[in-house]
Amino acid sequence: MIGLLCQSAIGDSADSEFLLNSEQREPSVENIFTWDAVAKAHNAKPGEQDIGFEFRFHNKTGSEVQIKRADSSCGCTIARLPKLPWTIMAGQKGSIPITMDIRGKTGVITKTVVLVTDQGLIPLTPRASIGAASAPPKQRPSDE
Repeated sequence: MIGLLCQSAIGDSADSEFLLNSEQREPSVENIFTWDAVAKAHNAKPGEQDIGFEFRFHNKTGSEVQIKRADSSCGCTIARLPKLPWTIMAGQKGSIPITMDIRGKTGVITKTVVLVTDQGLIPLTPRASIGAASAPPKQRPSDE
């Protein structure tokens, strides 16, 4: 199943809304919990090796939800969860910290971490732009 979760930099879904990693907003995206975003993007700075993403949630389901595990599309991207199963009570807020190791990588890297809960699956998608992909496009001089 993990192999099916891999997404290449070229083949990832264009219809996902990525929240910049530096931005914060109140949870508004529904997927079992209410999330600030289920996809976050970060433009890496020279020398960065590990990028931290924080996916904030609010349990508005009216009942408790158990997170049983987190499956990552590769070993370079890891969700840091407390002791499992992690029970999120109705009304509780929290966050899922995810770390992506970008050492030796360039381009746009998109990974998926799937939270397995007793209510279903929640895919979270961190994306990093590294090297030339993180720089703004250069302006071409006009041919006048």
